[in-house]
Amino acid sequence: MMHHFLLPTWSLLLVLLVTHPVVFAEDQKPQEELPTAETWWKKLELDEPEASRALLKLSQDPIAATAIFRANLKPLKLDGDRLKDMIVKLSSDEEKVWKAAFEELEYFDPRLALDLSTLMDVVQVAPVRQRLTEILSGRPAGSLAEKEITLRKAGDDGFNFFDGRGSWWAEHKIERLKGQGWGNPKKKWQRALRATALLEQIGTPEAIAILEDLASGHPEAQPTLYAQECLQRLQSSSAPKPKTPAS
Repeated sequence: MMHHFLLPTWSLLLVLLVTHPVVFAEDQKPQEELPTAETWWKKLELDEPEASRALLKLSQDPIAATAIFRANLKPLKLDGDRLKDMIVKLSSDEEKVWKAAFEELEYFDPRLALDLSTLMDVVQVAPVRQRLTEILSGRPAGSLAEKEITLRKAGDDGFNFFDGRGSWWAEHKIERLKGQGWGNPKKKWQRALRATALLEQIGTPEAIAILEDLASGHPEAQPTLYAQECLQRLQSSSAPKPKTPAS
């Protein structure tokens, strides 16, 4: 004769709680999202050591890095029509519109299409003049709001911006624009330089194609020149080495 042993109700409940724990709403915390390649791409323009950390993270996944670079790295080319369109958007009262134009012109520098003196002669009204000067100076958006900006000659081959209280350098030569350092630093260009260095190390056909595209940009722009240097090194390293005669 078989005996069926029935657990008490509370014992069954205990077993269920152990094997299927109840999670109350207040204990449900959203999991922190892991940084993506897009996140590290944005961090590439930051100062050190954050930028180096981002570069190392991107190097751990060359496929994702190549994809994000392909989507965001473009040759530095800007014509007059495109610049005119961006200036119109930069003058917009809608924050979303003018900030998007601001960010685009931080990379596609207006001086690629028009010389500094002409730019400042053409763009006279506020607030677009202040926003343009911020871009040309490598300053944060809105930092020169409501200030009256003038461009003044400085020596035989230079210019200064002047806001009524102080002056600062206004670079007018493309070849002297740098990603960082003295003058008018360009963080978007610095990011491009860092990404270009990683593309050289990746060295796949896809990475080389991006470098070739970048190398077609403005011939005096630093990112263009660096992409050309990277390609030259890759070509040199892949070239067959001459055999030395046997002794």
